Amino acid sequence: MSEEKVLAGNSSQYKEYLESYQTVLREKAKLFSKKDKMTTLLDLDKWYQSELPDVIQSRDEKHVTHQELCQLMKWKLTRGKFRPRLTELVQSNSPTDVQKASTQAFKALPNLKKATEALAVLKGIGAATASAVLAAGSPDNAPFMADEAMLALPGLEPIKYTIGHYLQYAGMVKTCCDRLKIEDPDTKWDQHKVELALWTYQTAKQLKLNIFGQKTVEKKSTTKRPSKSADEPTFSDAKRKK
Repeated sequence: MSEEKVLAGNSSQYKEYLESYQTVLREKAKLFSKKDKMTTLLDLDKWYQSELPDVIQSRDEKHVTHQELCQLMKWKLTRGKFRPRLTELVQSNSPTDVQKASTQAFKALPNLKKATEALAVLKGIGAATASAVLAAGSPDNAPFMADEAMLALPGLEPIKYTIGHYLQYAGMVKTCCDRLKIEDPDTKWDQHKVELALWTYQTAKQLKLNIFGQKTVEKKSTTKRPSKSADEPTFSDAKRKK
């Protein structure tokens, strides 16, 4: 299916993609050579998708803590491309700075540009990780900037890890989300759910999984791990400040 057709897909197709997320995630997790890494990915994803949003929502002022930001980065790099330098940079931020920046970011919503810029002042935080924070705490206003989700949409290649590129992608997700809310109000679509559906479709395609419309998962022997995943840019004016 072309990217244009994916974007124009009906609510039944998107719902099938969304409901297949855990199946496809487990298939991706099987690519790890060590079982403990597979378990780590599944545990981290459960934390990010289910536990962290509730914690953020429970606070008087939405924000993430230093520990949560570090764990979020671990989730992002485990599900995507591992870059240890980013982990070090994120850890070097002070707890006070993390809480201040993330509080300002959530207050800036629904202005996605200002919200992303508020988080980008932190070391190691580019558009992709900023979007992951926002998606966890405000899923109806921000999709996570996952490579796979962007590759499923038309006109977004080559991928650029900039705020401008993120806003272009987020605009497409919002348009799709608004349409799905009308077509299928029962699913209670938000932008994060649309992004998860896109990630699932594209990852299944990359892994050569034949699952949509079928009851079983069939995987070809030529399956290879995707070479591209969400990655961070170098923000020289924000990341390396001391």
